[in-house]
Amino acid sequence: MATEEQHHHLKIQGPQGKDALAIEHLRVSEGLSRLFEIQVRFIANQRLSDLEGQVGQAVSISLTLSGQSESETRYFHGHIASIGELGKPFHNSEGQRYEARVVPRAWSARNRSNCRIFQEETALDIAETVLGEHEVELVRNIEGALRNYRYCVQYNETDWDFVTRLLAHEGLFFFFEHSESGHRMVVGDNVNAYQPALEDSVVYRSGTTGDSRIYQWRQEHNAGPDALVEQGFDFTRPGETVADNGKVGVPGEAFGEQEIFHYIGEDHLLINDTEPLAATHLKGLNREAQIYHGASDYLSFGAGLTFSFHKHEDGVNSGTSFVITRFECTASVPVNSEDGDSGESSHYTNTFECITTDKPFVPARQPKPVIPGVQTATVTTGPGEELHVDEYGRVRVQFHWDREGKNNPDSSCWIRVAQGWAGAGFGAQFLPRQGQEVVVEFINGDPDQPLVTGSVYNDDNPLPFSTDEQLNSSGIRSRSTLEGGEENYSEIRFDDDKGKELLVLHAEKDHELTVENDETDSIGNNRETEVGNDDQLEVGNNQNASIGGDRTSETSGSDTIKAGKTITVDAGTSITLQTGAASITLESSGNIAIEGTQISLDGATISLKGANISLN
Repeated sequence: MATEEQHHHLKIQGPQGKDALAIEHLRVSEGLSRLFEIQVRFIANQRLSDLEGQVGQAVSISLTLSGQSESETRYFHGHIASIGELGKPFHNSEGQRYEARVVPRAWSARNRSNCRIFQEETALDIAETVLGEHEVELVRNIEGALRNYRYCVQYNETDWDFVTRLLAHEGLFFFFEHSESGHRMVVGDNVNAYQPALEDSVVYRSGTTGDSRIYQWRQEHNAGPDALVEQGFDFTRPGETVADNGKVGVPGEAFGEQEIFHYIGEDHLLINDTEPLAATHLKGLNREAQIYHGASDYLSFGAGLTFSFHKHEDGVNSGTSFVITRFECTASVPVNSEDGDSGESSHYTNTFECITTDKPFVPARQPKPVIPGVQTATVTTGPGEELHVDEYGRVRVQFHWDREGKNNPDSSCWIRVAQGWAGAGFGAQFLPRQGQEVVVEFINGDPDQPLVTGSVYNDDNPLPFSTDEQLNSSGIRSRSTLEGGEENYSEIRFDDDKGKELLVLHAEKDHELTVENDETDSIGNNRETEVGNDDQLEVGNNQNASIGGDRTSETSGSDTIKAGKTITVDAGTSITLQTGAASITLESSGNIAIEGTQISLDGATISLKGANISLN
């Protein structure tokens, strides 16, 4: 019930100057961790010539009870988001009636969406950066330590949704503080961030008396979850269960235990401080477990302001302190003539919700944007590097949507790379290199949890096997590093052209083959081996060679055969040793012919034995 015996004065001041505008009706809606909105209907003594130019202008609205001092005036300050004409207030009036919607400076953050990356900053640091770009004055009232985010992504998200999501995730609330000349956004995590209302000691009394009072009051209790489990996965501790548990009170008898399980993937790895947040998030879910509703005509009430009862009709809440979490007020001052405010039959009332001040308000956690499909990005490295990885083979990338990235190792967090096979010290290993385009997916669709799952070719990185000349080819071609060119590569290539099938193995420099047991090679036709320098063969036991036809061995230099025991040369027809004009021929018939221009026999003993010996 509103008070009608008291007179209220409403004033609005904008760029037109003092007393150029007169308010007829005012409605204000605000709350903790919410943007405020003011609907105001007013009369201008002259028609506004540039209505479009009024949008964005700052206005100050004052609400005063007659007889109150200037220090007891309630101010609302904001910027015009929309304004429209309602016609003339009087038949012969030169003025014009208007209706405007007034919002905080931070409201403009709803009109800008962005994709950007923040690293090694707290949620409040990020909020100050983003809101600072909208010229929002932000005031910190923080007692707890703030977490440092290694990696935090704003993805297709308005600046306002992004900032409020981060603040809510950390359990930080905010409200707006108004003065005649401006407003500012107060961010807090503790009850000391609340501010006492000018009328902070109040009376609850139903009825119709003219004194300022709370004339409606009721409390409400709501069931909510009593446990929250946030479980994820830590690849640095793959054998452990990484979970954070929050509990509140005891399970209700009517509903039993009500637990919320939330799988967060690897989200916890993005925060340097691993202090659990489940308890904070559970408080946000139960923020309305016990709330109070009221209606009053106290002018100084507003979101984030506290009060206590020094007199309560039934005495239940006497001495208890409350903070207003939601607030709405309406005020009107009829304008009866072209001279403006008559000051008579004014009207003011407000409704509000509040909680006790024994604990800080915790806003509800807001969902992250989801990236449902895959994206591609470009691998980044430092100057002079072609490979930039850590001990897990992770890489950094430049996302195509990141307009602020510098295409360097700071463009993203470390990102794990999926391989075709990954075991304990075994598997496949192909590490993406600088400038390569990789396919990126996101765990749980979370922009903060990227994972490289493949790579693709593009115009800068063409296929290794031309589809014009090697359409039937497939395989792997590497590139030497650092600064390797097109001719510096190793390769395994399969050419599947029917009737011309070919397997190519190319080593850019050395080729090592280790067989720990047997090796069997079967060649259906010819084999050709060319060695550019030395060829060394070491056999630990026996070596056997079986040749079905002829064998020819040609040595440009010397040929040395050395045996530790015996050398046996066995030929079916003959054996000939020849150098120049000299030769020795051994025939299977038993004949031995030695020919030469001169034959010398030199030995300590020479024995000749035969049935016939001819000496000529």
